[in-house]
Amino acid sequence: MLANEMNINPKDNPLFLKTLEYHMQNPEISLKEHLKNRVVELGEEVLRYKRVYLDLNFWIYLQKASFGRPEKIEHLELYKILVKAVDDGKILCPISQPIFLELLKQSDETTRVPMFKMMEQLSKGVTIQTEDERRSTEIVHFLKQNTLGSKSIYPLEQLVWTKIPYVLGYHYPDNEVAPKEQMLLIQKAFTDWLWTCSLEEIPEIFKKTNRFHLIEMTPVSDKINQGKFAHADQINSYKKAFMVELVGILDLYKPRMNDIWCEMYKNETGKDISVEDKNFLLKSSSDPLGALILLAFEKNRITTQLPTWRVGTSLHAMYRWDRNRKLKPNDLYDFDHAKAALPYFDYFFTERSLKNLVTTKQLSLDKIYSTQVVSDEKEAIEVLSKL
Repeated sequence: MLANEMNINPKDNPLFLKTLEYHMQNPEISLKEHLKNRVVELGEEVLRYKRVYLDLNFWIYLQKASFGRPEKIEHLELYKILVKAVDDGKILCPISQPIFLELLKQSDETTRVPMFKMMEQLSKGVTIQTEDERRSTEIVHFLKQNTLGSKSIYPLEQLVWTKIPYVLGYHYPDNEVAPKEQMLLIQKAFTDWLWTCSLEEIPEIFKKTNRFHLIEMTPVSDKINQGKFAHADQINSYKKAFMVELVGILDLYKPRMNDIWCEMYKNETGKDISVEDKNFLLKSSSDPLGALILLAFEKNRITTQLPTWRVGTSLHAMYRWDRNRKLKPNDLYDFDHAKAALPYFDYFFTERSLKNLVTTKQLSLDKIYSTQVVSDEKEAIEVLSKL
């Protein structure tokens, strides 16, 4: 989504003008540094709460309960307990990109605004960053942790949160004609303004950008199943399946890996990498960063690091290894929820089939990340009542 398509008029936004004035007096701070400061500050606040990830079904249960039409009496009780726990400052229910997109599909114009109000109430306007952003953050954190040490960097769990207007990713106004210094001031002020927007205002942004097609996710399960059965004889263990899956995802992310190298080089030297060297990285068949990650997983040196990478690869590997399992389109949505929830939330409320998968002895992802996975409404009520 392009921020400059929103047709925002600064005259209509006093906060925009106020923050613009501040940034005019502090021009030395880069956009990246400004956003990082925002994220670090928000992350510190988020980590004060117990974090509860609600998957699509639970949000729908709560929506109906909030309308006074619960499917079960337990849904109404769960809704009341969640609202009270949030109001008491005990928990937070941040949303995620897959939740936001799926709920847009489920809601119509009549129910969408009330749904957004409820989500705003339970999330306090917080969302976990997109999967792509988390993958990049995790790689940079992994490299810094192994070079600078854990005491020299922020905890990873503090760096993955943002505000709901950025639920689909970060976006800024841009204008190639405007002077760079002026555009930087506008971008930072725009970030401050959007940081305060509520979830109810998001549909207006979508209307202006005309990007509702973003919510359509093309199922790739058939293609994955074809590849699985075509090469089934090559997989003789779960570890083999895991490494095959990891090689595949690292190959897809190679361009982003190269960008990370370039960004870290600039941070260390203050200089951009030369065009020739960047082109060499793009054309090179070698991937030193990917090779490092492969080796770390191969030698079992990864514990809780690179969690989005590990959870996603683990789930796909289980389907590849088990010849009787066939991947369904909805499984891909479930995987997205698991990749966000397990590493960064204290509780994961989801459906029974996904709970059974992530808690298998082979994966034990709930134990690795110390996340309690719950699939029953009564159990969810019991868990929250003990907080």
